[in-house]
Parts: sequence; structure tokens; C-alpha cells
Amino acid sequence: MATALAAIPPGVVLLAVAILIAVLPRRAGHALGVGASVVTLAWVWAAPHGAYLVTEFLGFDAVLFNIDAFSRLMGLIFAITGIVAVLYSYASEAESLQTAFAFSYLASSVGAVFAGDWLTLIFFWELMAVTSTLLVWHYRGKAVRAGYRYAIFHGIGGTLLMAAILQTYAVKGTFLFASVPGGPELAGIAGGLPAALAAIGIGVNVGFIGLHTWLPDTYPRPHIAASVFLCVFTTKTGVYGMYRAFPDGHVVIAYMGGAMAVLGATYALFQNDMRRLLSYHIQSQVGYMIAGVGIGGALAQAGAFAHVFNHILYKGYSS
Repeated sequence: MATALAAIPPGVVLLAVAILIAVLPRRAGHALGVGASVVTLAWVWAAPHGAYLVTEFLGFDAVLFNIDAFSRLMGLIFAITGIVAVLYSYASEAESLQTAFAFSYLASSVGAVFAGDWLTLIFFWELMAVTSTLLVWHYRGKAVRAGYRYAIFHGIGGTLLMAAILQTYAVKGTFLFASVPGGPELAGIAGGLPAALAAIGIGVNVGFIGLHTWLPDTYPRPHIAASVFLCVFTTKTGVYGMYRAFPDGHVVIAYMGGAMAVLGATYALFQNDMRRLLSYHIQSQVGYMIAGVGIGGALAQAGAFAHVFNHILYKGYSS
């Protein structure tokens, strides 16, 4: 049912707000960002369970807004983060253009978690990579080289995820999620090679061991206000994407999550730079989330997403 609240997807509206933040006077732009985040918070809270918006793109059904328990939870905490992070950007003298890049990053993440099909998700997923790269680059200096490495990592990850999605389409004949009317009987990414590609592609975002080096390399480089956005959206949207790809879990993902939790915490102990320490700690905590997704089952998944909410509250606001 496409309700009035689902008539315009929030990710698209927030992208328009990001453009306005870039051109308005600094105080007005930041006030608009806070106001838009407050409206998004109320919007996500009020939207009825099961609301969705279907349109057509290049002959394929695209669900730009699809709300269930987990997408609502992600939308709520992302909107709360938007309020706090934009206020902090203003207080820390961040430039309007930086906040515009950061807000477009937020908008892309919101678009990804409310996607009801793989085509929409990969669009916002890649837009998230582009906008976060611009956010890192904006600080210039050493952040530029770190931003290039960040872009390479996420470009490769997105390409692998796209390959998995296309192969899943070849198997199932649709990009839709199973929870959407008209979707396939079996949820998630198709098994075999598509599952492996999706796990690695999403694994870049969540910081799988061996794919995690962009975290301590990138997060300490930009403006401190940019780091508040960076420590929230890429990894947590990755956890959500892993759940969509593997809704029943997978033992390999569960073990990888456990290894991330141990390795991240261990490396954090040896850091003398607080922001690098926080980067490794992010990997450790995301490991717990990924372990929950990998274990599967209602209790493990609920625990994983409860920790997503909890981690954003204390990590994002302590960065």
C-alpha cells in the first residue's frame, strides 16, 4: 500500500536538502539540515508497517520506499544522527559545502535502508560511496590520498555486489526483495557464486578482516565533524545490507564477525592515536553485529540490530 507518507521517498527529499545546504547561508543551511532530520524522524516513526512505493526504471520495478521493522529502526537512528551531527558540524565551524556532502551521505544511506529491491539498493549504495569520498576529499591535505584509497576499496566492493545482484536476477527473474508483494519466494542473494560475491562486496563496507584497512586509514583524516558521519553510515548500512543478502544467516559470516570482534579490539589496544583507536573499535563492534546476522534466527538478528542502534548512539556521539 502506497500511503501518503510513502509517496515521496525520504532519501530523495534529503538529497534535495543537501543541495540547498550547499547554496544557502551557513546558519540557514545547517538549520534546514536539522529541520529536515527532525521531519525524517517523525516521518519514519509514523509510516505504517508494510508501506511501500513502487515505480518503474528501465522496465524494472523499483521500490524506493519499503518499511519493515529493521528498515524503520535504521531510519530512526540515522535521522537522530542527522540532527546531532549537523548541529555538531555547525558548532565545530564546518563549512557549508562539507555539511552538504555529509548530508548527501546521510541521504544516500537512508535511501539504501528503505530500498525494497536490489536495483534501488545498489544505486544508493554506490551514491553513498561517492558522497562519502567527496566528504573525505573536502578536507584536502592527507585526506585526499586516503580518500582515493577509500574510493578504490568501495568501488571494488560495489562492483562485486553488483555482479552478485545481476546473477541473482538471472536466477530469480526479479530485483525485488521477498518482503515486497510480487517478490521472489526465497529471500536474499542466490546461493553459490552470487552469495560469495555479495559477502565480499558487502564485507568491504563492514570491514571484513583483510578488507578493513580503509577504516583506520580514512576515518582519522577528515574534519572531526565529518568523522561523526563517517563512523555511522558506511559500516551500519553494510550490516543492514548483509542482513538483506543473508536473511537466514551463514556460518562463514558468523565466524568472520567473531574474528572481527577479536582482531579489532586487539589492534585498538596498540594505537596511540585516538581516532585510529576508535576506527579499530568500530571494526570490533561491527563484528558483533555481523556475527548476529551470520548466526541467523530472530533473537540473533534482533540482537545485531539492537547493537547497531546502541553503537551509533555511543560511538557516533563520542567521535
